[in-house]
Amino acid sequence: MLKNIKLGTKIGLGFGLVLIIAAAIGVYAFLMMLQISQDSEALAEGYVPEWVLAGQVAERQYSAGYYAVAYSFNFDETWLRNSQQEIAELLSILRRGRAEAQQSVHQQDVLPLLDELIRQAEAYRVAVERTGQVGGRTLAARQAIRQTGEVFERQITAYVDAQSAEMYRQIDRGDSAAELRIRLDRISAGNDVLDLGNRILINTWLAETYLDNAGVRQAAAEANRLIAMIDDLVRVTRQQVNLQQLAAVRQAVVDYSAAVNALSTAAAEGQEVRTQRLEAYNSVLRLADEFVDDAARNATRVAVASMERVGGTVVVLMVGLLLALVLGIAIAVVITRGITKPVSEGVEFARRIALGELDVELTVEQKDEIGVLADALRGMLKSLQYKAHLVER
Repeated sequence: MLKNIKLGTKIGLGFGLVLIIAAAIGVYAFLMMLQISQDSEALAEGYVPEWVLAGQVAERQYSAGYYAVAYSFNFDETWLRNSQQEIAELLSILRRGRAEAQQSVHQQDVLPLLDELIRQAEAYRVAVERTGQVGGRTLAARQAIRQTGEVFERQITAYVDAQSAEMYRQIDRGDSAAELRIRLDRISAGNDVLDLGNRILINTWLAETYLDNAGVRQAAAEANRLIAMIDDLVRVTRQQVNLQQLAAVRQAVVDYSAAVNALSTAAAEGQEVRTQRLEAYNSVLRLADEFVDDAARNATRVAVASMERVGGTVVVLMVGLLLALVLGIAIAVVITRGITKPVSEGVEFARRIALGELDVELTVEQKDEIGVLADALRGMLKSLQYKAHLVER
């Protein structure tokens, strides 16, 4: 078939085929580079920002948790404000990250995770806010306990001192032993009230220090026994000033009992809030870890795919270039042989005619330029044979 194609067309087809292979390789390489560029864009705009966002979330959450735990022990408003500021910044980061993710085609799959992170962070904010409220009530109860304790101690001490002073006056007056015994019993009962009140107060602070809410309630229950003792003293006391002192003591114990109950209630609520706070805190950190893992998996997947594309592109380029080289050489050899062989036959044919051999044959049968040349040489041979025949006649 190639013998029937013009020489220029043969050369054009050969080089055209090489160019087509080169163009195909170039197109393939371009498409692979475009995909690699898209993968790089996904890393730069999607998965790397996810890593950064997850790191910021974890950092803010750790800080907020540190301040919240510190506040739950010392009830210093500075620590509470610091925790709330960290949570506010955490929520701002999450909402800003979600808005950016919503605009990015590479982060659509993380939107549900971000929504859950925001929900848990909001739950943590509420828990920390409740922690502050419980802390406020705890401080108020502590202050009330301290104040009622001071009133109790001051009034019962005044009562005992008044009874002691009166006893000295009785001694000076020479009152009977029975009367002195009655006075001494009042003094002893007043000291017993003072001792029991101090013991209850100490036990309250110890139980509160060790977060022993049952111990706090037990201390409050002891106040009922203290009130009974005060009522016994009231029944044997006659002086109005002493009755006023005992009334103040009794009211201090009642107020103390109410304050301890308030402290117990705040402690129970604080335990509940602490549990909620820890659950939300751990949920945020767990989701942040999932966020990091998700970003790592996606980044690894994209990176591996990009490396595979790079490797595949290199192989295709090498194989394609080698194929183009081999095909170019083959085409060059075929075209060269298609030219040199018939030309050599034509040269040999012309040489023999020049030597006078008019019985030679030229077997070149082609439709290209060489075939035209061969036809011309055969025509020349026929012309010479005819003239030779004329000469012989």
